[in-house]
Amino acid sequence: MMRCRLSRLVIQETALAKRSLEVNQAEFNRIAKRTSQWPPVSKAPRACSQEEKRLATINTRLLLEANRQ
Repeated sequence: MMRCRLSRLVIQETALAKRSLEVNQAEFNRIAKRTSQWPPVSKAPRACSQEEKRLATINTRLLLEANRQ
């Protein structure tokens, strides 16, 4: 009887740990999505040179592609 009860406790703890991991992963993904969205280059707070705009656009595309994978 004690062994059966212990087995159930282990199963419950494993399920709780798995659920906690899923919640943490979901929270991480939510935060990662929110923080990886950069404002468009055209709405930058200061004037940028054409070269800076081009590099920012390339960097944004690379970040978006990395997030899709």
